[in-house]
Amino acid sequence: MKNTNKDHILVEQAKQGSQKAYTKLFNSYYSYVLNLINIMVGNPTEAEDIAMQVFAKAFEKLESFNDSYNFSTWLYRIAVNTSIDYLRKKNHRPIFTDTIIHEIEQYVNKLPDLNASAEDILITEERYNRFKQLTSKMNPIFKRIIELRFEQGKSYEEIAEELGVRIGTVGAQIHRARNALYKLMKET
Repeated sequence: MKNTNKDHILVEQAKQGSQKAYTKLFNSYYSYVLNLINIMVGNPTEAEDIAMQVFAKAFEKLESFNDSYNFSTWLYRIAVNTSIDYLRKKNHRPIFTDTIIHEIEQYVNKLPDLNASAEDILITEERYNRFKQLTSKMNPIFKRIIELRFEQGKSYEEIAEELGVRIGTVGAQIHRARNALYKLMKET
């Protein structure tokens, strides 16, 4: 049975060559994809380049999109795989494995799902509340970094400006905050 949500309609229009549909999909998901890639590679400039590669791949492979899945999930998977490929080429081990990324994503992922059932909405709210409980136990600096980066989707530059620190410090703090969050997740 086909999903008929707004994304699937846009995908069908994009398959027919609608530039407007491509643009709407890109605008809807770019910041989410960019944030995910930033989490994985820890370099805002590289993340922007990789995000563009992700959308290029997704739009090239749009014909292979299985509409029994959510577009956001499919796009998210392409972003994860492209980021891992980038890290392998750079001879970097990914900071997080797929499993850890998935676990963190359960708490912080805000990809919109236009077909969400009442149960899915409750689960999302429960996860968000759990996320807030976990971050409330964090050191205040890490908590603020997590809020700015993952809840508000601010760039490294915006965070540096808001906190009055250097961009390199922001990157290091985000890395430490992610590790602290993951440790709390494992403990509970």
